[in-house]
Amino acid sequence: MTRDQDSGPATDTIGRLGERETIREDLERLRLAMDVADLGKYDWDLPAGMIHWSGKVREMFGLPADVPLTQATRASLIHPDDRGRALGLFAAAAEPASGGAYQAEYRVVPADGSPERWVSERGQVLFDPAGRPRRFIGIVADNTERKHAELERERLLRELEQAVRMRDDLLAIVSHDLRTPLNSISLAAELLERGIHAGGDARIRKPLDTIKRAGNRMKQLIGDLLDMAITRTGHLVVERSACDAKSLVNEAVEAHAPFATEKGAKLDAHFDLHGESVSCDQGRIQQVFANLIGNAIKFCSPGDKIRVLAAPEGAMVRFSVIDTGPGIPAEALAHLFDPYWSGRGHTRRGTGLGLFISEGIVRAHGGQLWVESVVGEGSAFHFTVPRERA
Repeated sequence: MTRDQDSGPATDTIGRLGERETIREDLERLRLAMDVADLGKYDWDLPAGMIHWSGKVREMFGLPADVPLTQATRASLIHPDDRGRALGLFAAAAEPASGGAYQAEYRVVPADGSPERWVSERGQVLFDPAGRPRRFIGIVADNTERKHAELERERLLRELEQAVRMRDDLLAIVSHDLRTPLNSISLAAELLERGIHAGGDARIRKPLDTIKRAGNRMKQLIGDLLDMAITRTGHLVVERSACDAKSLVNEAVEAHAPFATEKGAKLDAHFDLHGESVSCDQGRIQQVFANLIGNAIKFCSPGDKIRVLAAPEGAMVRFSVIDTGPGIPAEALAHLFDPYWSGRGHTRRGTGLGLFISEGIVRAHGGQLWVESVVGEGSAFHFTVPRERA
């Protein structure tokens, strides 16, 4: 007999002892991991109808350690509204063709009278060689806190959505109803103005101008409110056509030049175009220009410069409104496109919806609107619009 043959049985015994020790260590690591994860385990002897729950699962179900556990007891502790679904999922897993995997989330009515809990259960049915279900093993996690947080979040979301719908409905109704008397005011102002031109009392010119300005301002406010409601729903409709990019800029600059001159600012256009056209809703894009150029004029000082630029950028044309005004503080930039937001230290007249609506218009065209600004140096608002395909 060789030396190796003589030591064989002892070596096998040592090897088996080492394997058992490794298994014990693995089991201990698994136990610690389940404790950290706050998981419980179970083992269900299906032919005998007896279930072994770990202490953690019994704690979840409010069942003392000395109370025997059967299938009927387990079923009785599941909330009546969830019982049929949970048991149905298990019955399906007990079919050999299913592969035996089981997963369910349900409410528990604890046996000790404590508040109901949410648990999630993952298990596996083991079958004998004849295909009969033999054992059911698995783990259970207490999801009560997470589920309550989800339900509360869903409740708050429903309330928020309802409040938004009510607000938007109210805005639409009020805006529509306001237009009728406003149109009457505008018509009356127009008739009075005709009377002045025909030799009427010129003393009413000043109050008439006030009425006209107020009427135009109300029309703008109503339009902003309606646009805001539509923009929030994501259903802002744009009617596209091919528009010459240079003509869009020239139209916007010409419309605002008198206001810039009145403020003492210089407004002009710069182009790097080669006959590009864009696919856009001309009226809506002019609305964007009106907001961006109007804001630049509003916040500028005498001597400031405002430039409106246009240049091709890949499949888009980039339009920019750049000013040498006061600039925007960094803390304000993150809120600039929020509806109704007004930065500290700025006296903003209006609804505070212009940039919010403008961003919605640009987004509806498939473009982007963004801002760059340095306090004391000025601001640059850029937006892109798709080029017209040849």
